[in-house]
Amino acid sequence: MQIVKIRLLLLAILFLSAVASNSGQSIHSFLRPVGSLADIRSGTFSSTEAGFSIDLPKNNGGFDGTKGIQYSWRLNEGYFFVGMEERGYEVENSDRFEDETVSVADSMLNDIRRGLFSSKYEILNVQKQENRYLSHRSFEFKIQMTDTIAVIRVFWNKNRAYKLGLLLTKEQMHFEDRALQVFETLKLHSKSSLDDLVAQKVKEHTPKPLPQSSRTIRPSTDALDENLKGKVKTIFEEVQFISGDKKGRPKRLDKEYYFDQVGNLTKYVDYDDTTGLPFQIKVFGYIDRKRVSRTGTIFYGNELRGIAMVGPPGRQKRRDNRFDNQYRYKYDRSGRLIEKTVFDNAGAIWTKSVFKYLDDSVETSVYDQAGAVNMRSTTKLDDKGNRVLSTYYNSPVAGWDSIYSIEYLEFDKEGNWLKQNLTLSRRFQGILKEEWTMTKVRKITYY
Repeated sequence: MQIVKIRLLLLAILFLSAVASNSGQSIHSFLRPVGSLADIRSGTFSSTEAGFSIDLPKNNGGFDGTKGIQYSWRLNEGYFFVGMEERGYEVENSDRFEDETVSVADSMLNDIRRGLFSSKYEILNVQKQENRYLSHRSFEFKIQMTDTIAVIRVFWNKNRAYKLGLLLTKEQMHFEDRALQVFETLKLHSKSSLDDLVAQKVKEHTPKPLPQSSRTIRPSTDALDENLKGKVKTIFEEVQFISGDKKGRPKRLDKEYYFDQVGNLTKYVDYDDTTGLPFQIKVFGYIDRKRVSRTGTIFYGNELRGIAMVGPPGRQKRRDNRFDNQYRYKYDRSGRLIEKTVFDNAGAIWTKSVFKYLDDSVETSVYDQAGAVNMRSTTKLDDKGNRVLSTYYNSPVAGWDSIYSIEYLEFDKEGNWLKQNLTLSRRFQGILKEEWTMTKVRKITYY
């Protein structure tokens, strides 16, 4: 266990060295309090995504989904962090416990230190205590410095690490006992209660089915446009990172597709890439011979950031509230999709995608409401029409390119892929850097 204390001590020393250049400052403005523990009178915080509740104000001050889920509060009584990370294997009762716990603590200390600029850097003490917390084995680390105290507590529930952090400045140290009492108010939600809540949310936010008659005349289908073979009924897509910052997270659902017997989508479910919970459900159908959709977005409480489509700014037109979006398609003589336009329910263009086919690739340009190109890409195809390399230019920002390469590992008897490795690399000024690789697995049913 001594290695844990030494590692945290070294980490603290490295941290203090890293911020030494800021010796002229006291406390960074990012740490100025914007609330108080008394604010819980308007409601305490609960996270469906991370599966816990705690006596901190309902409106958290920050959210970070880089590594798991983490929230933060800047209060008069201290700077609080609470979050959860997952692994694709059990940690609590394994030989990995100590290394994984220290890794989580390291990560949280890095988060805490980003907001700290102290005028004095002497380390007074580093303490580690092992105990039971909510009936689970836990470590608590306390790093005392001249004018700040950092406390980090980590415990595991099978494959989930729950982490609590506290930073007290010199002016807040007299709140230490009161602030640490907050740690004792953490409660975990049971898996069954979470599953029931998510199922209820999905039920409440799934739009009513749209009519499937009076179809738009179209030389192709959604399935054919996506290079699907056979009479596909459903696709359930799972993902798991095998390299990069998110490596080790458990496999999770990513998307669900439901097709009619013709091959057109009737429903699509999208899962949040941080929480792994369904957050957007879209149903498709036909109204007045127009291809239309209706969207339901799930908000789980304090934290999930849902995005809803709205029309372009300007004078509001009369809306058709029977649907949210309308779709218009154009095809070439070979039956290939060359243009797809999405409208809002007032008839204004939302996006227009134009596809240009070359020998073994497709160039895509996406235009916004004003007619300006906001995304441009080139996708190389194999001899079966499957994507093997996609390059998105000036993405995520100008000067950068995002390159996705695909290695296919398994196909079914219809010729549809069942397993692939997808790798993202970024290119900047001619230098290519690999970011991550994920394995994608599809379960396909047929009519």
